[in-house]
Amino acid sequence: MKPNPQLFEQIADGLGQVMSHGQKLSDDAKATIKALVQAKINELDLVQRDELEAQQAAIESLREQVAALQAQVEALSEKS
Repeated sequence: MKPNPQLFEQIADGLGQVMSHGQKLSDDAKATIKALVQAKINELDLVQRDELEAQQAAIESLREQVAALQAQVEALSEKS
C-alpha cells in the first residue's frame, strides 16, 4: 500500500491541535507524530480502494465465467 502523505499530514495536524490546546507543536513533534501514525498504519493489513475495487471486479468476472461453464457442463450432461 502506498502511503498517502495528505492523510498523514491531516492526522498529524489533527493530533497536534488536540494535544496543544492552542499551543503550536514544533515541527519536530509533528514529524514524530506523523512518523508514528504512518508506522502504525503500515502495520495494518490495508489495501487502497482502487486495489479493492479491481479485485472485486476480477472476482465478479470469475463468477460469471464459472456460471457459464456450469451451464455448459449441465447442457453436455443432458445430451449424454
